[in-house]
Amino acid sequence: MHRKKYLVYSHNDAMLNLITSRLRSPDTLTVTALSHLEAISLMENDIFDIVILAGHGDLDNVQELLALAKNLAYRPSCIIVEINAERRSILRALNGGCAFFIDSTGEIERIDEIVAFLLNEERELIRRNKIGRIGRALSRVEGMSDNNSLSRRENEILFNMLLGLSNREISAELGISEKTVKNHLWKIYKKYNVENRTQMFHQLLRHCPCMNLTTGSLPRIEEPELEESLT
Repeated sequence: MHRKKYLVYSHNDAMLNLITSRLRSPDTLTVTALSHLEAISLMENDIFDIVILAGHGDLDNVQELLALAKNLAYRPSCIIVEINAERRSILRALNGGCAFFIDSTGEIERIDEIVAFLLNEERELIRRNKIGRIGRALSRVEGMSDNNSLSRRENEILFNMLLGLSNREISAELGISEKTVKNHLWKIYKKYNVENRTQMFHQLLRHCPCMNLTTGSLPRIEEPELEESLT
């Protein structure tokens, strides 16, 4: 199981302790930085799932760290903490790629919930991008006409099948009955002129080498650029 890693930056000890106390969990590792130079070094030499920037009035350094995070290969989600911040500062941060802006002590008290929400949003975005990428690759398989393209639910089921999940596991993942999973798989097989999973995989290996199924991995999905605007 991947242990989540967070970076918390603040030159204010009280703020640092307050934030880290809300993030303590056996499944996470929280790293702290008391200076923006230390934060820069950590961000460039390690990988973090979430970066929390509490500048305590030092928004210029926070913006510099936010810009760095946006250009890192692993693109961590960033939370900025600035109590009673001006609207202009909030908009500037959101336009710069901030995922969540905390401007009240009440929100700091539930920062663990905010972090969990962002992690779930990120997983869902990656999952949807993978499903879309697989759907585009599958459309190139021989014998598949536009009239027989997969539905959204069929794409979801096929995606989970490619991850190696059984019918029962797919049923639990999507919140549908195992019988419904089997019905959708039957429709998928019919559209691709195959009779079972084995034949389906052979079709994919023949016509979709970009999926790299022989290594058990899916194509790398790049997170789409999200454009923000101040207006």
